[in-house]
Amino acid sequence: MKRVKLRPVLCLLMAILLLLASCTPNDETGTPGPSGSDPQPSNPGPSAAPEIPNRENIHFSDLPYHLPTAEEITNILQQFVADMDAAESAEEQIRLIIENERALCVYTDMASIARIRFSQNVTDETQAESQHFSNLFASVLADDHEADKAVVNSKYIDELEAYFGKEIIDQYRKAVREYDPAQAELLRTLSELSNRYTQLEVEYDPDIFYTGVNALYDEMLPLREEVAALSGYGSFREYSFSNWSISLSEVEQYIRDVKQTILPVYQKMADSVPEGESRCPAGDWIWYPFLEEENPDINARAYEIAVQMLRSALPETNPMLDYMEHNGLIDVMPRERKEQGAFTMPLYGARVPFVFALLPEPEWVIHEFGHAFEVFEWPDVDTTSRFSMTPETAEVSSECMGVLATERYELLFGDTADYARMKKIYDLAESVLQTLLFCEFELEMYKNPNFTRAERDKVFKNLLDEYRVEGDFSWMYISHFFTSPLYTVSYSLDSVVALELWQLLQENPSKAKQSYLRYVRNSTQQDFTARLQDAGMGNPLERRNLETLAVFLDDLFTSDGYWEPQALGLAG
Repeated sequence: MKRVKLRPVLCLLMAILLLLASCTPNDETGTPGPSGSDPQPSNPGPSAAPEIPNRENIHFSDLPYHLPTAEEITNILQQFVADMDAAESAEEQIRLIIENERALCVYTDMASIARIRFSQNVTDETQAESQHFSNLFASVLADDHEADKAVVNSKYIDELEAYFGKEIIDQYRKAVREYDPAQAELLRTLSELSNRYTQLEVEYDPDIFYTGVNALYDEMLPLREEVAALSGYGSFREYSFSNWSISLSEVEQYIRDVKQTILPVYQKMADSVPEGESRCPAGDWIWYPFLEEENPDINARAYEIAVQMLRSALPETNPMLDYMEHNGLIDVMPRERKEQGAFTMPLYGARVPFVFALLPEPEWVIHEFGHAFEVFEWPDVDTTSRFSMTPETAEVSSECMGVLATERYELLFGDTADYARMKKIYDLAESVLQTLLFCEFELEMYKNPNFTRAERDKVFKNLLDEYRVEGDFSWMYISHFFTSPLYTVSYSLDSVVALELWQLLQENPSKAKQSYLRYVRNSTQQDFTARLQDAGMGNPLERRNLETLAVFLDDLFTSDGYWEPQALGLAG
């Protein structure tokens, strides 16, 4: 999920398309589609409509959806420019800006639906639908630019800034400053390449995958650098982080700090493990009792248990779960030709989330519902630009939801729940490092966009050796490199936050949950570090917090219970 900017509802759409970035028995529902298309199967929900204050029950299949023409959007934008010019008061312009955003959000939602349809059933037809919106929004960027200028050049700009806030108006100024008409074709091409990667994943053939993916990366890197140059930046790295509330230099310092604090602790632990033995023995003791049930529908039971964990660990999620299940906003059951992985797609116009997953793996489901909960808790404000959706903020709600759910691990793991909790801590610690490794790899690639496949493989292998994370895999399997460039560092940052929340949960569960709720419900706070501070959470960019976490992990990795799980006193 990316940051919503007030002006660039259309550019938001381009970002969504480039970034990609629950069930109960027997009903069959469909997703929206153009006239004559076959609906894609979704997951049924409860028959009774939940009563949610200030929220209308609209089923996903009933949301507006068609393949619009450029003229439809151009007319909206041109009328907005004319109306802004004719407006005789700041109040009138404020109303026009809000109404314009709401009108355009209908189209951004359609584009998001097209992307969901593509993920649900990866075919040439659904790819063409998704690409239609990329082409569409690229074709109207010039008119969108004129709409941005109508705001920036307003004779009531002081009043607009007083109402919307300087940061939001600065987003308009940034958009005007960075616009270049040549960007349109580049963005269209990058969207096509991203969709091609998804097809290569779904149609995986080792004889063509590696060659095809490397060729895609060969094309993508220089195109991204060209977009950055046209926007006035010296590199894509600088351009990418200009859309975050933290800077490239802060990320680079974070990498150095993690390498000096947490990485040595992890390396020491890894060096102590004989080859072939597990780095987290507790993981070997985990069991899922529901697998022993007589003739279970494994997928349905996995989803049911994940939702039960959420409902009991954080009852505040009940309205969201009821609403999403009833309104067809969840698709987590396995089918052929579904996209790999999982994501949550915010529908900004409808102000609802859609959760997608290849299959209902409980940790995936819980993670994505963390994202969905933040979207569902958005306050009823005049414009979605007030929501903070910068990449570094996006994973806190999901990673921390996974931590809160550990209180109900007995529902999923039975008597082996304590082992699963130990494994959860290990997984978060490894996530801090593994996803930072991914970020460092990407930063190196954008420094050297002309590297050959062999040189890229060597850089990735050297980083694997340095970080000592488990597994021997190719960089080509990391879909974020192709769909959400440089996003992976957000997982590392927010895993640090989640590990801190874990410690608070052990000391004071009520305080931990209230801290989480304050963070989620403070979505109008645009600054990442301020939002964490307001919630009582530590800032992962502060070295002292990393040092404290390193001590916690060092104590964990040297404890008897870590290496001899049976010392936890549970049945084997």
